[in-house]
Amino acid sequence: METGGIGRYLVCGIMMVMLLFGLNTLVFADHQGPPPNGGGFEQDDVNNEGKVTKDEFKGPDDLFDKLDANGDGEITKEEAKPKDGGPGDPPPQS
Repeated sequence: METGGIGRYLVCGIMMVMLLFGLNTLVFADHQGPPPNGGGFEQDDVNNEGKVTKDEFKGPDDLFDKLDANGDGEITKEEAKPKDGGPGDPPPQS
């Protein structure tokens, strides 16, 4: 009689669950950092004047409106910076 048959299935099952959770983390991770392929402000600022107009902006209109803090129809580098800091930024001073 063969022994360990159930143990092998249990180990394989646990490994499959671990693999699925690992892949889930990779696929659904909240990406933080610069857009892939060098995208972002510099890519959208096609005429290199230091601001991005709605015509130049490649993202959705509602995002443009959110980034255009002063409502002048242009996004400056300062307006495009993350407001809450990003990974690696020092914590705010109190």
